[in-house]
Amino acid sequence: RSVARSKAWKWAAKEFQRRLMPSSRMAFCLQNRRFGVEGGHAVHSSCSGRSFFKGLATCSSKSCVICSERISAQRLTELQAIRKAADRIHARQFFVTVTIPHVASDRLYLSFDRLQSLDKQVKADKAYRKLKQRIGYIGTATGTEVTFGRLNGWHPHKHQILFCTNREVTAADIESELRLIYARKLTAMGYPLETVEAALEHQIKVTDASARIEEYLQKYGVMPKWDDLKELTLSQFKKGRGYGLTPWELLNMAMDGDQNAGDLFREYAVTLEGRRMLVLSPGLREKLGMTEEEVSDEDAASFEHEEGELVYQFNIRDWEDVVWAGLRGEVLQAAEQFGSAGVERVVAEARRLRSAHLSELLSKRGASYVHGR
Repeated sequence: RSVARSKAWKWAAKEFQRRLMPSSRMAFCLQNRRFGVEGGHAVHSSCSGRSFFKGLATCSSKSCVICSERISAQRLTELQAIRKAADRIHARQFFVTVTIPHVASDRLYLSFDRLQSLDKQVKADKAYRKLKQRIGYIGTATGTEVTFGRLNGWHPHKHQILFCTNREVTAADIESELRLIYARKLTAMGYPLETVEAALEHQIKVTDASARIEEYLQKYGVMPKWDDLKELTLSQFKKGRGYGLTPWELLNMAMDGDQNAGDLFREYAVTLEGRRMLVLSPGLREKLGMTEEEVSDEDAASFEHEEGELVYQFNIRDWEDVVWAGLRGEVLQAAEQFGSAGVERVVAEARRLRSAHLSELLSKRGASYVHGR
């Protein structure tokens, strides 16, 4: 069931997303030339032989198979820099996981909003503010993850790295105090006592961020060098456990013909639109002595790491044929294997397919006209 995120799979998924959500931003991602950029609609090749499109506008959507990977890579780089800055001032670092009680019938946007509301209420609590003073609170980096369980439905939850200065405080100290605060807030939100007790036992966890996070490795399978940074920034690429499914696994199932999985992925995409993948608490960078500006999701999605060598420059009509035929992935593969001659063959095939489609439409219209007379 694991999703192989090869270039071929990503572009097949990209074309499927365009059909699944034709009016979304994802449907137009990497299709039109980016404003103010010359030489769009072109294939370039790096010194390593990797081919890529250059100068195209991106959607910066968290549910886009292309943009989400670029944004996640940028966030991982930023978080690594933040951790290094925290190490320079000898800050303590704790890994906090919080979820919210949910049932199979809950819609994702409602569970997500409840989780956001719970987070705001906890941060506004007097006991939480006192906890921050006691531990020498510096700030937090928070990532939100969403999975879908066949038994219990949508499961949104937060992973957070908490930075502080108190050398004596332990993860158990923080966890016990957080559980008391969350208990009050969950009760005030109307959850029954038995549900709150279960949530505190299983859904509020604090561990030392420098330790290997065994429970996540057990949940999602051992992955090379998987740590708390990747848990915050690359969690959408994990493999689910048991009855749990990641959004990409849902998308993969939809590509195999599962209509319900397609509906679920569409719900995920709509709910996550416009939300940040990683949120830093106000002033965290300044407190850690960092001067670099944070890169926006839009800039991260559109950033092109390599200049590359021009392989093929499309004219507008040929590019439209390629996009219409869903052959952008084939273009990149052909460029890597056969250069410009390979791209020309893909362009010719796209032109043939579109021409045949138009001829078929005209034939049907002519038949309908004659029949109508």
